Amino acid sequence: MTTKGQGGLLAGACAGTAALLAVGRGAPALVFIALVLMTFAAYCALVWSLTRARVLPARTIAAAFLGLLILAVAVPPRGSKDLYSYVMYGRIVAQHDASPYTHVPADFPSDPALQRVQPVFRHTGSVYGPVFTSISAAGMGACEAIGMSWPTSQTAGGIVMASGKPLAVDDFSGDQRVARLAREHMPLGPAVLVPLGPAGDVRGVLTAGRRRGALPLSADAIGMLIT
Repeated sequence: MTTKGQGGLLAGACAGTAALLAVGRGAPALVFIALVLMTFAAYCALVWSLTRARVLPARTIAAAFLGLLILAVAVPPRGSKDLYSYVMYGRIVAQHDASPYTHVPADFPSDPALQRVQPVFRHTGSVYGPVFTSISAAGMGACEAIGMSWPTSQTAGGIVMASGKPLAVDDFSGDQRVARLAREHMPLGPAVLVPLGPAGDVRGVLTAGRRRGALPLSADAIGMLIT
């Protein structure tokens, strides 16, 4: 297949995917089904042609799918609304310090995320396992810290920035070396603070940890974070 042919298939797959992201299930049923089928056909044909002979540059393919990824993140979900349930279950843990297995979204009527949850799921507890719930809770906890700033002097973060060395703590939320705002908005237990940059040129500090009460981070886990 020629470069022009593969480029056409790539363009068709990307255009169809972009259209699905943009209109979601808001399109008439027949139009939606036709769009899905045509996009899937273009994608399958593209994969088949690439397995036989790749004539498109890898950077072209990567750029196309990076563009789709950016669009998927930028455009609000127009198909499934399950994403908002994931957000709400995460907020039940991170913001309300409760369990999404014994509480339902409707138990927190003042939470701004509740209005985006589909009505049928507002009175349904989480059906997802603890690993998924921990990830969603960590994400919602991190969102609360976005845009905040706190002093680094005489704090755990300041120690890491000054020394350029990682620092492991057993209880992030209870360690008095951690800035108060960080303790309040990042309810972590075992954690490690990692310098972003070499000693003398540290540009920030990355904090990764587990919920309070969890087992301490293993040496292998810490090693992966600092290498």
